[in-house]
Amino acid sequence: AADLVVALGRNHLRMLQHEGVPAERLRLLRSFDPRSGAHVDDVEDPYYGTQDDFEDVFTVIAAALPGLHDWVDESLATREQVS
Repeated sequence: AADLVVALGRNHLRMLQHEGVPAERLRLLRSFDPRSGAHVDDVEDPYYGTQDDFEDVFTVIAAALPGLHDWVDESLATREQVS
């Protein structure tokens, strides 16, 4: 089973919960962005949008990745300490 399942939005999160993913393993991507409190929780789908919309989504994802990487590093370090 996955240690973490990352959802891009609240609807995605609800769908994953409905599919049986335990709540403690679910996180919204934007929760890894230290500035996320200043923004909506969802990563908007740029599919029918403009090039600027795609670039905005890239910026949102890029802002969350350092926090996600930190979470992975901390989880691996904790796992190694337990082993």
